[in-house]
Amino acid sequence: MGKLYILALLVLATFLNNSAGYAQGAADSTTFILTSRKVCVGDTIDIPVRAVHFRRVAGFQFAISWARGQFRFLSVTNSIFPGSEFDFEAPPSGTRVNFAWFKADGTSSTLSDSTRIFILRVVALQPGNPATLGFVTNPRDQTAPVVAQYNQLGNNIREFPPALIGNTIQIIAIPSVQATPDTITCRDPFVFLAAQSSDSSATFAWTGPNGYTSTLARDTAFIPGRYQVVATTDSLCASVPLDIVIGFDQTQPVAPTLQGDSLNCLRRQVQLQFSPVNNTLEYYWITPQNDTLPHPLAPTNVGGSYRLLVVQPSNGCQNTADLTVGVDTLAPSIRLSGQGQLDCRSQSVLLNASSMSKNLSYTWRNGSGGTVSQDSFLRINAAGSYQLIVRNTRNACQSSKDTSITADTLRPSATLDATGKITCINRSTPLRATINSSRVETFWISPSLLDTISRSASTTVFSGGRYTFLVLDTVNGCSLRLTTTVESDTIRPFSLIQVQTPFSCANPIATLAVDVLPNVNYVWSGPGISATNTAALVQANSPGPYSVVLSNANNGCTFSDSFQLGGNTDGPKFDRINLKQPPCATDGRGSIGIELVSGGVAPYTFSLQDNTFASQRNFNNLTPGTYRIRVQDAAGCEGDTSLTILASIPIEVSITAPTNEVAPGDSLHLTAVLGDSTGLASLQWVGTDLAPCNGCNSILVNPTRSTVYQVQVLSTNGCRSQAVFNVFVVKKDQVYAPTAFSPNGDSKNDRFYLLGKKNLKIIQFRIFDRWGNLVYETSNGTLNDEAIGWDGTYGGKLVPPGSYVWIAELETADQVFQSYKGEAILLK
Repeated sequence: MGKLYILALLVLATFLNNSAGYAQGAADSTTFILTSRKVCVGDTIDIPVRAVHFRRVAGFQFAISWARGQFRFLSVTNSIFPGSEFDFEAPPSGTRVNFAWFKADGTSSTLSDSTRIFILRVVALQPGNPATLGFVTNPRDQTAPVVAQYNQLGNNIREFPPALIGNTIQIIAIPSVQATPDTITCRDPFVFLAAQSSDSSATFAWTGPNGYTSTLARDTAFIPGRYQVVATTDSLCASVPLDIVIGFDQTQPVAPTLQGDSLNCLRRQVQLQFSPVNNTLEYYWITPQNDTLPHPLAPTNVGGSYRLLVVQPSNGCQNTADLTVGVDTLAPSIRLSGQGQLDCRSQSVLLNASSMSKNLSYTWRNGSGGTVSQDSFLRINAAGSYQLIVRNTRNACQSSKDTSITADTLRPSATLDATGKITCINRSTPLRATINSSRVETFWISPSLLDTISRSASTTVFSGGRYTFLVLDTVNGCSLRLTTTVESDTIRPFSLIQVQTPFSCANPIATLAVDVLPNVNYVWSGPGISATNTAALVQANSPGPYSVVLSNANNGCTFSDSFQLGGNTDGPKFDRINLKQPPCATDGRGSIGIELVSGGVAPYTFSLQDNTFASQRNFNNLTPGTYRIRVQDAAGCEGDTSLTILASIPIEVSITAPTNEVAPGDSLHLTAVLGDSTGLASLQWVGTDLAPCNGCNSILVNPTRSTVYQVQVLSTNGCRSQAVFNVFVVKKDQVYAPTAFSPNGDSKNDRFYLLGKKNLKIIQFRIFDRWGNLVYETSNGTLNDEAIGWDGTYGGKLVPPGSYVWIAELETADQVFQSYKGEAILLK
């Protein structure tokens, strides 16, 4: 019976989805529609109730019911009926709520299809699939309900008596979610995010750091931080968000400090050791062969790079420390230089050891094994066998090298013959030696030991002294030195002629003498020797040249001297006087210097202008005039002379010639006329076509154009003077102009003007400097008029010497205008 009732409810619910309803009476009816839907436990549900058919019913009663525990009624809102006509018929219970609607006027009403009459608000309490809401008719009389089903037109189709009709509501349970936190370590650089839900069909949504999202139940996290997961059932009901924290632990263990080590010839094995930082850490060695071995590592004899791997067991993090086991077993290289033999050339042999290695110690041993040196070099002065041992003090490796030194020190032999003596008669003597070897070179060396006079065993020498004969063995460098002394007696007797008694105004016989020397003979010669001529002292009665020859009787050496004996018995005289005239300057002064005096008896004294005699020989600052100079000798005899100091006046000079005009190709004699030729130092002609003729008073010129000739005169006292002369080369019907002029105020060629055979009228005459500036201008003059010539000034001042250009415009007698131009040179 119960099963049949449940089946009836399901059938009624299906009909209700189409057009089910209840009416009190068969003539009128009302149909209600509830929409199927899904909700979550705890959701508040607003369910619209619509009237599909409403037929002339003045009022009705109904109830909405549900299974126990599925829903809880909240309210009815948005009703289209007035509050006075629609109300709860009975209080709500846990399984139903009763409603009643009766029109106040008792009339019937008709509503359009699908009109929403109110909204039912309930709360879903527990999951169910499906949960059911239904209408219960005639709640007051539930014992005999009449249920009628009508079609769309309102016609009653059939009646059936189930107590409850309704609609399906699927209530979905809220899922739960679980996940376990984890930690990222060096061993696990990522972790899995694993979520579980009470609903096996639930979906998941993950969020996390750096914008992380995922919809997988199990995913991977690489970043530590706070993650959140939400489980959702049927895409509708979501769990409460669950937070989990992914930790981070990649702390590296501290690696110990390692000290490198090395293998060498003394230390064949090393032990790799260190002090552990933490006893919880694990240590492993990685060998140069890339093998990983646990610590401690057995002593090793293999060099290379070793790495200590430090592992933290709790998180798998690692750290490393490196050390290098060096291998230094290379024996030092040895290079030995200086090997050879001992001989006279090399009294010792220096052996030098060198090596590319460093930190070396050296040990030299002789043939008996004794140590003879501990330097890098060894000087050997005895033949024998030697060994060098070189040890690297850093790695204790060593090398050795043997060497042998021989000796050849036999000297050559020779003898010398006796030598002669050098005199003024015997000018040379031979040197001879006898040699007993064939592999030698010989040298005769001068007494100064600086010059080799011969390379043969025999030679001849011309001076005395200690000579050395050197014999050199060319093979072993041994030598023999023999010396011999050549005596020399070539000292000449020496004495100069002295005048013991000179000629003077009081002494007519002079006495000449030389020193008295031992073993010396004397021979005098001269024009007036009055007694013997073989003594050291002779007398002369006349002036002239005298000589004496001194001869050494022992060595034949001689010496001679000559002397000019003065013959002026009247007293001394001046032989050479230096007269300096005053320079060419205002108030110039001259000087007189006595350079050489002869005759009389020295010493001499001098007097100027009858002043007191004195030893002064030079007289300066002398004004022009005539001066008397006297000399007095020791015997009181005197001599004198007069000299003239000239005034500082230039020598006047002028130039004369038969004419100053010549035809082209003609010659002309120019003569320099000097006012006073006394003190003339030089005379020089200057001109463009002159042949060299310095010192000539007269010259012959052949000008081809008008030319200025100049003569320059220099006096002995430095005064200069000059004269110029214009020679005009005259052509018919032409204007002539001098090529140069000298406006120096001497009234000679002081103006530059134009000349010609005819006095043509000058319309305009202008002169320009080399920059084109007008320096002179005149007009309305005539040729040959010096008065209108240019005096070399501009603006009242004399212009600088140089070249100037002139331009002239002339008018002839027949009133023809002609232009001329040329160049003039202004001289100082």
